[in-house]
Amino acid sequence: MRSRLGVSLMLLLTLCLTGCTAYVAELDITQERLDIATPPLDGTHTIVQSFVCQHPNLYEIELLPAVYETPGQGTLNLHLRSPAPGHRELATQSVDAARIAHNEPFHFTFAPQPDSSGKAYELWIEGSPGVRVGFWYSSVNAYGDGQLQLDRNDVGDLHFTTRCRYDPLVMAREIATILPHLTQGRSLSLSLVIPLALALLLPGYLLWHGLNLTKRKDPVVNLAFSLAISLAIVPVCLLWSTVFGWHWQRNLCLIAYLLLAFCALSRLLRTRFADLAPWVAEGNHRTATAVLLLLAITLLVRLAQIRDLVLPAWVDSPQHVLVAELVTMHGQVPHSYEPFLAAPNFVYHFGFHANTAVFQWLSDLPIPQAMLILGQVLNAASALMAYLLTLRLTGRKLAAVVAALVVGLVSYMPAYYVSWGRYTQLTGLLLLPAALVVAIDWLETEQRSYRLLWIAGLMQAGLFLTHARVTIFCACFLLAYLLCESIVRWRRGGAGANPELWKRAGMLALLAIGLCGPWMVQVSAGVLSALRATGRTLRGDPSYNAVPRGLLFITHNRELMALAAIGAVWGLLRRKKETIWVLAWCILVALVINPGWLGLPSTNLLNNATAVIALFLPLSVLDGQAIVFLWDHVPSAFASLCKRLGLRVAASAVRATLMLLMIAVTFCSAWGMISIVNPVTVLATAEDLAAMDWISENTPVDAVFLINTHHWQLGTFTGTDGGYWIARLTGRRTLLPELPYVYGTPDDVQRVNNIARIVSEVKEADDPKLKEILERENVTHVYVGAKGGALTPQMFLHTSQYRPVYSTGEVWIFEVVK
Repeated sequence: MRSRLGVSLMLLLTLCLTGCTAYVAELDITQERLDIATPPLDGTHTIVQSFVCQHPNLYEIELLPAVYETPGQGTLNLHLRSPAPGHRELATQSVDAARIAHNEPFHFTFAPQPDSSGKAYELWIEGSPGVRVGFWYSSVNAYGDGQLQLDRNDVGDLHFTTRCRYDPLVMAREIATILPHLTQGRSLSLSLVIPLALALLLPGYLLWHGLNLTKRKDPVVNLAFSLAISLAIVPVCLLWSTVFGWHWQRNLCLIAYLLLAFCALSRLLRTRFADLAPWVAEGNHRTATAVLLLLAITLLVRLAQIRDLVLPAWVDSPQHVLVAELVTMHGQVPHSYEPFLAAPNFVYHFGFHANTAVFQWLSDLPIPQAMLILGQVLNAASALMAYLLTLRLTGRKLAAVVAALVVGLVSYMPAYYVSWGRYTQLTGLLLLPAALVVAIDWLETEQRSYRLLWIAGLMQAGLFLTHARVTIFCACFLLAYLLCESIVRWRRGGAGANPELWKRAGMLALLAIGLCGPWMVQVSAGVLSALRATGRTLRGDPSYNAVPRGLLFITHNRELMALAAIGAVWGLLRRKKETIWVLAWCILVALVINPGWLGLPSTNLLNNATAVIALFLPLSVLDGQAIVFLWDHVPSAFASLCKRLGLRVAASAVRATLMLLMIAVTFCSAWGMISIVNPVTVLATAEDLAAMDWISENTPVDAVFLINTHHWQLGTFTGTDGGYWIARLTGRRTLLPELPYVYGTPDDVQRVNNIARIVSEVKEADDPKLKEILERENVTHVYVGAKGGALTPQMFLHTSQYRPVYSTGEVWIFEVVK
């Protein structure tokens, strides 16, 4: 009976994992420019588009048809051929023209080409008499590795997209190349592993263990605190070194961390590696092994997600690189954005950027690459912090492991943060669990431990310096905790039980404020100065605070919410105070973000989107609690039910089935996130990066570039393609600076916005408004990146005022003729 059950369970697991190994569709080539359509392919015309595939397993080509009044009658014949002599046929498809719709993407799908990476292909399309369908294309070169031929004449490039199947076998072959790609071929140990270990673990390990605060024997908890303290202490130290006029430098940073490494090694030798003993202690090693394996898989997935990124994604990333450059340049907390921007007030939280600067100094990687790698490592480490918070609130290691599993491999958040370059909030949410746990420990410890108080204050200060909004989330949790505990203690011992609790809370608040006081003064002065200069207020914009339903119910969130509801109901029925804390926390955060519910005015300090994308943290706690309930009660109940029905099913078999299902769901979810980066948010490509090298070598340092722009939010403008990175990668000026331009003087902000608005709406290169901008701002070049925007190559090719000086098809650079 048991052998049959084991076989059945293994078959079930195999079936589930088979579903996991289905491929994901990976974008390969995307050529989106178009301005004209081919003639109808009615038997008198043939088109051939050549291209070079970038990935293995090419299986689909997407085209955009142009139907002339009606699609007509007949068939379209598509052929994938080798460009070698003889044009060997690789795939073919015949389509009834009547089934083709105007401007509706058409997919030519065929058997995967396993060796397609780096291989050249030709797409041939021809039709029979009566067909009235053509295809959209760009009349100028828009794709550098191929060419469109219409009746054997070169005419530009088709509007087309190719896709490849990314499967576990491809991932296994490519994983060895991901890290060398990210580190630009440097030694992994020197440019990645050792610097990450030094920056992320060393200071926290020495402080946490040195102060003898490891009362918990769980090694995973100690690892989490080592990481969190390391991240928190850097911005706090940078702040106070700035107050005293000290400057950080790369050489000093290297010496400091080498000394810390020497101290850590000395401690390990002196204690005979006692700090590492909990990892192999009885009762710990299974959980520790499971968590380490989970973290390793999560990190592997996170690194695979950025396999094709050459720079951090979206419009926040250039801003983050700018701040990190300011930190490395001055070795202090910046007071302004000068010399990069004419913005006198620096009020942006800098914790993540300070840690990026340290990692960059230790690794000697370029700041964009250092930021991309560090961001994904911290993203994976979020699973570790979910373990810490859940273990503290539930007391069950099973719940903590499930929470880590949810955050690391099931929930779309925070994995999706990479698409936005949302590194500051990510780091804040990573610090949040540790800040909450150590604060609760300080509030609940029987006798005051001032060493614990200092760590708690350090964590709160580091959190505030890293992300102010997440600090508000932290304050909401602690307030919910204080109110709930006050009520409980009042019922048990009267009002006299509460003064000590609130006194300790006050001590923690005063210490945290003291540690980050200079920054609070700088932020307050900068914000007040900006408000006086612009005449604005902090009153919120309703559109800015709209609830993003798409993010609220993003992939897997409905299931995670349903599971969390089970955990919440069970916790309430068991009268678990920790469940009440979490629910009260969520309610309080919602009220703070939406004060209009209470008749109070709203502000732009917080918005619903910020909370929605942070929802994964409380959900993970409740999900872990729900799994504990199912694990403890469902197997025995199911076994009893089966016994009544005359069946023999052991509770252990049911638990084994639940575990296998969890593993299967986890791997399926993780595999579904392999291509989580949204291509819309990728501004720069490899072609843009090559263009940056050309700009650095072939344009004067005082060159001024016109780039593509569009309106973003709250009256601000951003770039739409790789041109937005020109200033950071080449030092040349662009008419649209990075987002912190909004901290400039009102006149400067208005000037930049007016220029960006005109550029985003321009239709012709000879537009008088555009010409006026070029003359007034002394523009020397126009940059049209691979992603493009309102500015297109066609606008500048047929006028004598602009001369093309660089083109790969994807990227065009024009010199303005004076």
